[in-house]
Parts: sequence; structure tokens; C-alpha cells
Amino acid sequence: MATALTENAKRKLGIWYNANFDPEVAQLRDRCDELCWQFNNR
Repeated sequence: MATALTENAKRKLGIWYNANFDPEVAQLRDRCDELCWQFNNR
């Protein structure tokens, strides 16, 4: 039986994924946004 990949697993494999409704991907995106802001506003 095949198991469905999570959106984050798809992202890591470099295949198309939907980042809009996956809490894990949203959390990573928010963290990235925060780090970019900190880097650019020192």
C-alpha cells in the first residue's frame, strides 16, 4: 500500500507541493521570513 507524501516531504524531494494549507510548511515559511527580516534590518 502506498503512503501519501506530506507537502513538506514533496518540498524536500523537489516536486510540486501546495504550501498554502500545510501547517509545517507555513511554520517554516514564517521562520524564514523572520530570519530574512533580521538579516536585512541589522
